[in-house]
Amino acid sequence: MNFKKVGLVLSVVPFLFGCTKKSIAGMYSFQMGKETGTHFGLFLNLKDEAYDEEQMEEKGLKEFELSFDMKNGKDDEDNPLIQDIIDIFKDKDGKASILGYYKLLDEKNRSGENRLKLGISFGYIVAKIEENLGFELDDDARKEIDKLGDVQIIQKLLYATYKDNLVNIYIPVSIEDALYQLYWYGIDIQFKHTDPADPESPSTLEVVYMEGEDVHDFGTYPTQEDVDKINLTYPDNHEVFEELDIFEIHAEYRNFHQVKMGLTKN
Repeated sequence: MNFKKVGLVLSVVPFLFGCTKKSIAGMYSFQMGKETGTHFGLFLNLKDEAYDEEQMEEKGLKEFELSFDMKNGKDDEDNPLIQDIIDIFKDKDGKASILGYYKLLDEKNRSGENRLKLGISFGYIVAKIEENLGFELDDDARKEIDKLGDVQIIQKLLYATYKDNLVNIYIPVSIEDALYQLYWYGIDIQFKHTDPADPESPSTLEVVYMEGEDVHDFGTYPTQEDVDKINLTYPDNHEVFEELDIFEIHAEYRNFHQVKMGLTKN
């Protein structure tokens, strides 16, 4: 027996299996509370169907559907951001769902979890906003919002991981936290007033793509030393900004906060 040939074959086998990714399609869910009372449910259906979006250049993307089920025993004010999201994506039957794409990457975090790239068609988001909030965006507003439609922004906002039939989704707890998260991952969204001295002046939006040491890996968070370093320059390009009493952006950077939800495969 030629042991050299046998050894060569055996050495190739793990490589071949490593290159063949097993499907992770299926229904993943996170539920809190009882269905008959106050409860919150998050359901992620990862499909094996290819994502059909002509303008997407990346290959290997597949479809997902993310749906919500929320009933509050008191007020919806306990979870205002999540409730706002649910309201935007409700259909005529009251079901809230988001359609998008996913791709399992080889990239791993410090816990050995693979990054699960998630994305949504921005046109779908805008259509849902107009449909469920009862108004149409004017041309100026659409131009400003279109700046947020870049694929990179959406993918860096929706951070998720996969390991052993568990999908972890990390959700910013507020709009401000989402902006600070994007900054840490390399995208700086700056709000400006046309006349800085007049808070009632029209607002503009600028998206700055950062490079080099200012771009950090998914799953990492700024230390206090990082925050102090960022704030040596951050206030120069950011001003206190209030808009429609929905959110307020401060001129100083801070660490961002997320809610981690573990969805197990059914």
